[in-house]
Amino acid sequence: MFSSQKLNQNVLEDMMIKKRNYVVLKHAFIPQEEIITDLQKELPKLYEEDLDVYFEDALFKLDRIQSQITVLYETIEALADTYN
Repeated sequence: MFSSQKLNQNVLEDMMIKKRNYVVLKHAFIPQEEIITDLQKELPKLYEEDLDVYFEDALFKLDRIQSQITVLYETIEALADTYN
């Protein structure tokens, strides 16, 4: 990839920055699911209200965010492959 004559240095730098950002986002969201699950288990001890609907919605949205991040990464990978 780095030796390709067709690949502009700015495009390469942009792709590498996007890959780095993907890794940062991925690792930022990994502990969120565990935290939300732990809160879902522990909060009923403090509150009598049923909060399962709230946490299920939060977990669903977190999953959607993680899916979108994965799709963006796959797009970056596909673009990188076109320059190989």
